Amino acid sequence: MRIYVGNLPDDVKEEDLRPLFAAFGQVQTVQIIMDHASGKPRGFAFVKMAREEEAAAAMRECGGMQWRDRTLILNKARHGRDRRRADRRNGERRMIERPGKDRRVVERRRSDRRIGLTREEEDFYL
Repeated sequence: MRIYVGNLPDDVKEEDLRPLFAAFGQVQTVQIIMDHASGKPRGFAFVKMAREEEAAAAMRECGGMQWRDRTLILNKARHGRDRRRADRRNGERRMIERPGKDRRVVERRRSDRRIGLTREEEDFYL
């Protein structure tokens, strides 16, 4: 079972997280998510544990605990297809088909010019 670990300090390393969760059972992987631009950790990680019972115990015990002057946030990790993006407030994603073109994803926003469709095309396709 994969566990989302949030609110991590900027200087966290895999060697720091592994012993914290190893106390509850076998840790298979620790994946600290890095910022592509700066190369620094983004403040969250995913820990994969061998058994679901061990992961549940780790979430129960470590969730909300103080670690390096921060309160850890632990949740069961959701698969990428199951999560929803919070920044989609101003628009919605839709698959459209255009005559003679491949399918593509467009975002419908407040301004029609942002997606490159005229108002007639938007009415027709969306």
